[in-house]
Amino acid sequence: MTGSTQNDPSEREKWDAEIAFREREIAPQEREQGTRESELQLKEREHHRASWRNPLFMAAPYLGIGPRQLIDIAIKTVQKRL
Repeated sequence: MTGSTQNDPSEREKWDAEIAFREREIAPQEREQGTRESELQLKEREHHRASWRNPLFMAAPYLGIGPRQLIDIAIKTVQKRL
């Protein structure tokens, strides 16, 4: 063997370098995806809480509105948004 082939990286070393490069490339993307998933969960919880704090829902018992009427109002509201 000549001296130049002894200094060349082996195939195994090339693969190890490639894998290390890919892992460094993917790590920030995985962190960003995790952040997006956390934000989505937070938004879903906020949305769920907000529906229970709706002024109409809170005032319903005082206005004499029963559960069935609340459901009808909610359905109409959703249909208007669509």
